[in-house]
Formats: sequence, C-alpha cells, structure tokens
Amino acid sequence: MEVNEFPRRIRIELLTPAEAAIRAAVDAVEAAGCHELLTEAVILLQQAREKVADYVDAQILITANPSDRTRGER
Repeated sequence: MEVNEFPRRIRIELLTPAEAAIRAAVDAVEAAGCHELLTEAVILLQQAREKVADYVDAQILITANPSDRTRGER
C-alpha cells in the first residue's frame, strides 16, 4: 500500500456487501432519532463494521501472501 493511499475500509467503492450493509444500518439507526440507546446501537454497529473490515483485510493479506495463512487465525 502506498503511503498516500486511503485504507480500503473507508473507500465506499471497495466495501464488501457485508460492510455496505452495516454502513446502511448505521445510517438507518442515525435517521431514527436521537436517543442514548440509538447512540449505543450505532457504536455497536461501528464496532461490527471494524471487525468485518479486519477480517476482509486479513483475507486480502492471506491471498497476497499464501505462506502467511496461519497468521491471525484463532
């Protein structure tokens, strides 16, 4: 990755369907109104989006470096 390149996870055109669905869910919850429970829901969705992005990025690395398949697996 080049130093000036934006990370894949923040480029809308590179999101996976799962990442895009979570992004849409965040938008829908934010549009529902203003309440502490909705804020908590948005935070949880953002955490989920980060976990999915971590997984996708790890899969990209594994594809790029097949010898590193065991790295990051639990």
